[in-house]
Formats: sequence, structure tokens, C-alpha cells
Amino acid sequence: MTETAQCPFCELRFSARWELKLHLDAEHEGRVRDKDDAHVAIEENDPDNPKPL
Repeated sequence: MTETAQCPFCELRFSARWELKLHLDAEHEGRVRDKDDAHVAIEENDPDNPKPL
């Protein structure tokens, strides 16, 4: 079974994480912030009901 990654801001799903990252950079610009330790943090639109990646 292949792993799919869903955009936390819309219904799109991707077969690879790099595709999701490109989508986030292009379609949801400004909602993803890089942390100092090189991890990517995604700004949730509803912190009480977070959506999975």
C-alpha cells in the first residue's frame, strides 16, 4: 500500500511528500513556516481540529 499525503488546507492528495511541498509553496503561500531546526511547520487554520498531512 502506498502512502498518500493530503493537503491540510484543501482536499488534494499527493503520492509523494515533495509534491505536497510544491503544492503548499504554490497554492498556500505564507501558511507554511520553516523552523530553525530545519523542520517544516504548517500553520493550522483550526488548532482545535487539526487535519492530518
